[in-house]
Amino acid sequence: MLETMKRSLAQRKPMILISDQGSHFTSPQFIDLLKKHEVRISMDGKGRAKDNIVIESLWRS
Repeated sequence: MLETMKRSLAQRKPMILISDQGSHFTSPQFIDLLKKHEVRISMDGKGRAKDNIVIESLWRS
């Protein structure tokens, strides 16, 4: 995930990255990379895995 984000940031820089609290999104290396590129971080709260049920059922993913 870290290498993918590095490649993405080389192309474009988002204003905000929205993610869950998975370990790949909360690693110090990932957080530091986003801070270095001045990308704001928005994360779902812990235990909020059910938040996406409605959207996922809508898109059948």
